[in-house]
Amino acid sequence: MSLEAHIDYTRKEWTTCSIYVEMLDYLKDKDIKNVADIGANVGEVSKLFLENIPTIKKIYAYEPETANFEFLKNRFLSEPRIIPIKKAMRYQAEENLLLHKGSGTGSYSKASKKGPDTYAEHETVKCTTFEEENLGEIDLAKIDIEGSEWNVLTYSSDLKKVKYLQIEFHGWDFEDYSLAFNTKRPEEYNNYFIQKNLPNYRIVRSLEMQYLLELKNDT
Repeated sequence: MSLEAHIDYTRKEWTTCSIYVEMLDYLKDKDIKNVADIGANVGEVSKLFLENIPTIKKIYAYEPETANFEFLKNRFLSEPRIIPIKKAMRYQAEENLLLHKGSGTGSYSKASKKGPDTYAEHETVKCTTFEEENLGEIDLAKIDIEGSEWNVLTYSSDLKKVKYLQIEFHGWDFEDYSLAFNTKRPEEYNNYFIQKNLPNYRIVRSLEMQYLLELKNDT
């Protein structure tokens, strides 16, 4: 899929699929000012956030893949509210990660465990953490990072203070590749993971691997 086609695909998905439409409708009047788009790809979800949530002032758009990042950066040169950042987010990473490219998205592995000859296309990406970025108060974090969401949501303390989390869960994590599918149905594991690692959140909307969480008022 070309990067231009990815824009069309994402826009159609977020404007016609009920789960995405409901998420945007829920968020539109929540006084969201600052957003972290972690796994921004070519920025179409960031653009949809701006179109549907009028209070947004800044979106920090994290995208590690070079082709995606350059497209994202050039696409929003005249949109100062979108701030592109070329980094991957990962905790307890001993070294940089390899990004395995394909179809406009990528998956990751530890560079120490996967050699350059293992994948036809790859690049080494710089890792960061939510805490290291020191973004200040973030009202909404969208997390779509091809399997690293398990790691980030487990180990980040500051991310667990963000009022709204929009998450796309994936069926793998390279600490335990098949945990989600070997133990329970994916939805059951996602719910178990949220109860264990994000107990201060309630599920506002969910369908299969897509979740919108809201920080409980009593936290």
